[in-house]
Order: sequence, then C-alpha cells, then structure tokens
Amino acid sequence: MNNSVSGGSARDVVQAGSIGSVSFYTQGHSALPDPSHWPLLRDAARVDPGVKGSDTLPYLSRDRGLELAGLIASGEHPLVLVTGSPLTGKTFTAWAALRYALRDHQVCAPSPGADLRVLPDLIRARPGSYALWLDDLTRHLGDHGLDHGLLAQLSSLAVPVVATMSDQEYGEHRFGSAAHAQLLRRARTVALPREWSETELRGLAESPNPRHQDALKWRGGSGVTEFLAVGPELWSEWQWAKRNHPLGHLLVRAAVDVGRCGYVGPIPEDELFDMCRYYKEYDAAVGRETFEDALAWATKARLGVTGLLVAGGAQEAWQVYGSLVAEAVRAPDLPRAPFGAWIHAAHEGDDTDRSAVLTAAVEAYRPEVERGDGRAMYSLALLHEDHDEEEALRWYRRAADTGHGYSLLRVGNQLAAQGEYTEALTYLQRAAGTGDPHAASRLGEFLRDRAEHWLRVGVEGGSVRAAYVLGDMLVGTGATDEALHLYQKAAKNRFLKETVAASLGTLLHHTGDLTEAESWYRIGVEAGGPRAMRGLAALLRPKGGIDAAEAESLLHRAAEEEADGQA
Repeated sequence: MNNSVSGGSARDVVQAGSIGSVSFYTQGHSALPDPSHWPLLRDAARVDPGVKGSDTLPYLSRDRGLELAGLIASGEHPLVLVTGSPLTGKTFTAWAALRYALRDHQVCAPSPGADLRVLPDLIRARPGSYALWLDDLTRHLGDHGLDHGLLAQLSSLAVPVVATMSDQEYGEHRFGSAAHAQLLRRARTVALPREWSETELRGLAESPNPRHQDALKWRGGSGVTEFLAVGPELWSEWQWAKRNHPLGHLLVRAAVDVGRCGYVGPIPEDELFDMCRYYKEYDAAVGRETFEDALAWATKARLGVTGLLVAGGAQEAWQVYGSLVAEAVRAPDLPRAPFGAWIHAAHEGDDTDRSAVLTAAVEAYRPEVERGDGRAMYSLALLHEDHDEEEALRWYRRAADTGHGYSLLRVGNQLAAQGEYTEALTYLQRAAGTGDPHAASRLGEFLRDRAEHWLRVGVEGGSVRAAYVLGDMLVGTGATDEALHLYQKAAKNRFLKETVAASLGTLLHHTGDLTEAESWYRIGVEAGGPRAMRGLAALLRPKGGIDAAEAESLLHRAAEEEADGQA
C-alpha cells in the first residue's frame, strides 16, 4: 500500500502494515497541473519554450536537429540534454526536436520552482504517453527538482526527459557537484555550436522571414541566434533611452542613420559626437548628459553579447550593432537620416559601400524628387559629386530645371568649364536672376572672360577698337605692358586718338613715366578730351607756379567740355 500526501502537510500518520512511500510537498512550490490538461506535442506550438520571439519566428533546421530528434525518439536515453553557450538556440532546437520526435506524447512543461517529485504519482497507471520538458535545467534541480532517483522513476514509466543547459552550468554541475553529477552522468548530451554551418546558413538565406534575412546581412561577428535574441532587446532599450540617456540615444542614432544610409563600418569617436549636432534634440541632450556617460551607456554589453555601439577597427572608433540598423530600416515612423549622415556614409568605406549608399540615397529622396523638389535633387547631386561627375551633373541639371539657384550656378560653371559657353550663359543668367550675389558675380566674371576672348579675336583681326577696349580691361588686371602695347596700336586710329591718348597718359602716369604721360595727355587735350585735361591737370598741379596755373585752366576747360557734352 502506498500513501501520498500532496498539497500540504500531514500529522499523526498511522498506517497498518508497511509504509511504501510517503511524500511531503512543501508549501510555496508550484503545483503541477493534472496530466489530463497536458497538451499533445503536435498541438503544443503555443507552449512557450522560452524562446525570444518564438511566436513570430519559424524554426530553422540546425544540423544537429535530426540527430537530436533521433536520440529522443529512440527511447534509449532517459535524459537528452542540449548544451551550448548562451543564445546559441538551445531552447528552440531542443523544443523543435522534441515536437518532431514525440508528436503523440503529452508534454509537461513545468515552471521553475515546481515540485517535480509528484510526477510519477500523477502519471502512474494513467493511459497515454508523456514527456517532460525542462528548459534551463539548472532552474529545475534541487531538493524538489529533478535528481537521479526521480529520473530513474520517470525512466521506468517510459517518460523521456528533454532539457537544456548552458555549457558553463553543465561543467559546474557535472564535475563540481556530486549530487548533480550522478544525474548528469545518465544524460545523453548534444552540444549545439554557436557558429552556423554553411548548410544552416543556406537554409537561413532561403527563409522568407525578414528577421532571418536581417541576421544573414547584419549579424557581423555575432552568431545567428545571438543576433535574433539580442536585437529586439537592443531596439527596446534604445527607444527607452530617449528620455533617460538622451545624448547616448543621439550617439546611437547618428550611427544608426549612417548605417541606414548604407555604411555600417567604424566611425571615429569625435566625428560621431559631431554628428549629434544634426539633430534638434542635441542642445537639450547635452545639458542632461556628458559625452563620457553617453558613450559608456551606448557601449556597455547587453545580455553578455554586445553594446548598442561596438568597437570599430580603428582606435577610438565605433560602429552600430547591425540589428539596430535592420530594425530602423523597417521602422515606419523613423525620420529620414539627416543629409550630414548621407555625406559621411558616402565618403567612407570602399567602392561597394559608396555604391550602396548612393543607391539608397536615390531611393530615400525619391518621394521629394517625384514631387519636383529641387533641394532633394541638389542633395543627390552633392552626394554623387566626388564619385560620379556625370551623374552629379545630371542631378544638378534636374534641380536647375526646377529653378534651384545654386544648381543653376553649378550647371553654368560646369558647362563653362566644358567649353559649352552658350548654354552656360543661359544657366548663369538664370542663376543671377534669382538674386544670388555670388551668381551675379560669377556671371560678371564669365562675361568678362568671354569679352576678353572675343576682343583678342578682334585684335588678331586688326580691330583697333578691340585693341583699345582690351587695353582698358588689362589695365585692371595689372598687365600694363600688354595694355600699353594695345593702346599704342589703337592710337594710330584718328577716331580713337582722343580716348586712347587719355588712357595712355593715365597708364604712363601711374607707372611713373611722367614725361611720356604728359606727351600723351597733351595729345588728348589737343583733341578736346576732358579726361586728358583732368589727367594733365593732376600731373601739373604738384609742380606749382605756372604749371599749377595751367592745371587750374585745364580743369575749367574740362568742366566746360563736359557741360557742353551733357547739353
């Protein structure tokens, strides 16, 4: 006769004959449900195996999955134990193998702290097949948990036990604890590696699930399951940090935005801090948190795997953990990366990186471009400028066609440099017409340069007027010798003698050749030119005496000539 007292305590127990077993269950330990409520494994998809995101991620077969399912199905091992480092997918793999191998078994998945000693009595003499699932076996050891004796009873009842355990805890209990070593010696262990094989990665690549594709693309040095497990946690903490670590949040955001632009490599620490100024929240964030504290928070390892920012290849350089970029790319309410982030991304990495950045930029700015926003087209032109001049000019032209001022100027300059002067003039005139003083100045320079070109053509063809006008232009540039030569050529024309004489006199006067200057001034005076009169007066006045008197007379004559001309 067997007596069993369950759910409380017993006092003054008297039994006739022999006492087979009396079990005392301490209050405070979770009671196990009746086996009639245990689900069939084939229907147990909703039983939480403790896997983060298990409700949204389909199981991907691991190389050891079929081996594990075979060990469970064979019934030769009372305890099948899956071991591995943290976040290697032990739970997901073991649970999938258990469901595959024992679909028609009812499963008991107790919570930590449940008193497992009642299990044999619960299922003894009951019809059906049962299995015990113990995720994280360490939480189910102890006085009320699984031990060697309980495992022996479950084995005699044909109840397989499938469990998981970290490598570290397995070593501590298997070789450091006599009580647990006796249990674990009976386990058939299957070690699940952190790194995925080529076969497993091919399966990952074929999965339509976007998070699986994220893991393939963005996991970096992390294992696949590490990435899948830690990603949602990092994203949640980053969002939470807007209020609690505002500058740390901005540091990560800057790196995330550069990653969204297509570059996820290391960013020098000082550049990362500078990039925080792109955001309107910067001033308030600086007032609440130091850069040192912000960086310490952003780089602290989470779940023993990674920080939000991880050390880059260079000293004092950081890059964002890839899962944050993957989440940000899909986030519907995250604003587009600021232009400074695009510029930074476009100037980093190799040609492949830059190509990806430029492709992403065109896609990111597409809505504004389709609305005819010249500023968006101008931004794309700037991004292409150092990498693809032809494509940059195409975007500048598109922006210019919307009337964007600087793009008009940029296209005009580019066309002028290529010798397309007629088309360049059209763009430069439109740019100057926007009221931009820089564009107006550039138009003036352009017209001056073109004027000099055509004046030289005229001089070469024998035009004395061209020689005179070109001489006037060159005086301002300091090319006095050439200007003097041109003036002398123009002075041979009797119709230009008056104006050329004044210009020659002025040039010689300023170069210190006063005798020759006076000669040319007097030629101009004889021709009745007021400019020559004023120039000669300026030359004579400092001499004093009769020369000063002549100077005064010349000034009066110049005034009269000018008055007559105006009349």
